[in-house]
Amino acid sequence: MNVLVLLTTSILALIFLIIHSYLFRGARLTINFFTFAFIWAFMKETTIRYFILLPPPYEFVNNRIPIIFRVVIATIGWLFSFYLAWSLAERAIKRVKYFQDSLFAVFLLSGVIIASISYCIETTGIAVGWWHWIKTETRYMSDCFVGISPFVLAIWAFFGMHFLLPFFLIECSKFKKTYWKCIFFIIAFIRDWIHRFSGPGLTMALEMWFIIGLLFFLSLVRPLKLEYYSQGAEMPIGRFKFNRNTLETLDQIPIFASLFMLLILIIIDIYILHKPELLISCLPMVFFILLAIDKIPLLWLVFVAFRLILTFEKKFIITTIPIITILIFQAFSWIKENFNPRFALPRKEF
Repeated sequence: MNVLVLLTTSILALIFLIIHSYLFRGARLTINFFTFAFIWAFMKETTIRYFILLPPPYEFVNNRIPIIFRVVIATIGWLFSFYLAWSLAERAIKRVKYFQDSLFAVFLLSGVIIASISYCIETTGIAVGWWHWIKTETRYMSDCFVGISPFVLAIWAFFGMHFLLPFFLIECSKFKKTYWKCIFFIIAFIRDWIHRFSGPGLTMALEMWFIIGLLFFLSLVRPLKLEYYSQGAEMPIGRFKFNRNTLETLDQIPIFASLFMLLILIIIDIYILHKPELLISCLPMVFFILLAIDKIPLLWLVFVAFRLILTFEKKFIITTIPIITILIFQAFSWIKENFNPRFALPRKEF
């Protein structure tokens, strides 16, 4: 299937996400987010991929596609994934009272969402013949995954997290008012330095899990608020005379973008590849979309998730990770509420 389909649909979905960001987050944050995300992703797909990692970990099957065109396709995909993950994470975490404004909680959930996006895109992309992974197609394969190595999902997740964390700290926390905030840019390059000087393996894995553990701990004991609204500033959406229904519809753009992505992948899996079994890879994103819709009770989603596990076993354990993640946050929230007498008081930040 022509890779132009991937590029066209990605650009279209990305345009709508940029519009959403402008309306609900403001022009300054939108420009900063997509500019730095583009630079970060473009650097990764050029300097890191073609000069540091030799040979590159994956390659497009069609060698006639110019390198710059491959880089553009991958970069647009990263921009789409970064913002979509952030938006869905913010909406899903609102189900957990204690963590709904926590920068670290939104960040960690964004990483899980990026991995979920990669699961469905990579599964279909490899099957349809857009690209293939050189080193990881057969390594670490598991019965829990459909035609893809979990190592690929980890690459997506941690690359996105190494961008989102410094951006959140610089632009979406109280540190944005400090003159030394740019020091957080160091975080973005830690993973590449480790890869460069010690290579992939145990050191890299330890760095990944150390960061996850540390930030989860910080989200529990030292809540740092995710705040990107300037005091007294009006968001662009406020300057338009939209009625309530229109506002609510516009705020659903990330969900519509997710559904659009899934629709394209489902069409490819069923009508082009004739492999309905690949649809399993779409389920984590389906769960995240449902979690982002606050009118859907969490109990219903928990019931569906565990029904899938009991019925289909191994391959559906991974698909329920979104529900399991929210339940973990819920559990810690319950512990805080019942065993921490200061929970009802305003929380202290860093």
